[in-house]
Amino acid sequence: RKQAILQSMRSYKGWISDAFNRELGAPWGGSNVICPLDEELPKVFRTVKSYRTLASLIQLNDGLVAVDEDLRAIIEDLEPGLHRFWPIRIQMPKGVTYPGAYFGMLVGRFLDSFMPKESNPDAFRTGELAEDIYFLRGAASDTFSGVVFDGEAIGSSHLWRERKLLTISLFLSDTLKSRIDAANLRVPKCQVVKHVSVGN
Repeated sequence: RKQAILQSMRSYKGWISDAFNRELGAPWGGSNVICPLDEELPKVFRTVKSYRTLASLIQLNDGLVAVDEDLRAIIEDLEPGLHRFWPIRIQMPKGVTYPGAYFGMLVGRFLDSFMPKESNPDAFRTGELAEDIYFLRGAASDTFSGVVFDGEAIGSSHLWRERKLLTISLFLSDTLKSRIDAANLRVPKCQVVKHVSVGN
């Protein structure tokens, strides 16, 4: 592992944090994204200010997301064993630990469901370094309504990241979002995107 880090000319931290929002085994940064060992995963996240409440889904550094115990249970119920979770302590200033259990999460599913040819060209742009990597042009609701996804490629997936559309961090199925709402869990604002059947 040390030799691979040296060959990739990356820092150890950067080499590990690639796994936070990239597909394991995929080429990235001059090497392949590695699967972190248990001892390499962050166990504590230190905040710069105190919080009275936190959402059930929170974004940490370097693309890492964390979920509370209730949301983890829902995700595991829908997709058991697919995503990787580990305990992570949220430590606020003055050594105060945020109450309640949180878990770091490595998303276990990446899809190629984005359909640029069927999407509104004003809603996204092509990456500068690769023609098959895309980014949204903004965060307005009409931007999200302009992108189209392949419903057959999504299938029965409930939580995933896209390989080629990098702007959106996480994708949730309607079923997962309904379970979140039914449990009265707080998550960042979700936008609805269009999915179609390629055969129609």
